[in-house]
Amino acid sequence: MSSRRKVFLIRHGRTEMNEWMASNPSSHDDPGFKDTVLTPAGEEGARKLADVAPEVDVVLASPLRRTLQTACLAYPNASIVAFPLAAERRWHSSDEGTPVEELEELFPQVDFSLVKETPYPWFHEGSKEPVPQFVERMCAFREALATREEEKVAVVCHWGVIQSLLNVSAANCEVVETSVDDLSPAPNQIGAWD
Repeated sequence: MSSRRKVFLIRHGRTEMNEWMASNPSSHDDPGFKDTVLTPAGEEGARKLADVAPEVDVVLASPLRRTLQTACLAYPNASIVAFPLAAERRWHSSDEGTPVEELEELFPQVDFSLVKETPYPWFHEGSKEPVPQFVERMCAFREALATREEEKVAVVCHWGVIQSLLNVSAANCEVVETSVDDLSPAPNQIGAWD
């Protein structure tokens, strides 16, 4: 199945966890920021993204709070769908999700139907998500995009998702233009995490 559908992978804005990691670069400790949120600088970056974000038919967003915040700020008038396959690989508690009932209250403009169809927890629980399981999820992510009807799709997601699909280390609020055909999940692109 071939699809030249335009896909814009957008990394979320700067978060509490990004700030902590910048000030503790050699630490592998988990500071306990469950489902971390954007910092004021991250919110400002997402608002600025609204001025340059590509026009799309739909915005898919990982159902973690930082990506939902980014999607809502960057695309305030768009159709936004929470897309569980786009969640970050579980590494720290910042990658643990929030129950969908709470997300619906926080983000009433987002369609959570795909999250509700996915058994809870829709994120990997416990220690870090095994590489084979994450690659399998990224393959399912690619196939789900290939079957969508929209021609131009934005996916607000995470560093690990973009890295695993394109071998690109995206900065916060960076937009990476690609196509479904160019998405190629590979374990060797994830190795730096282990």
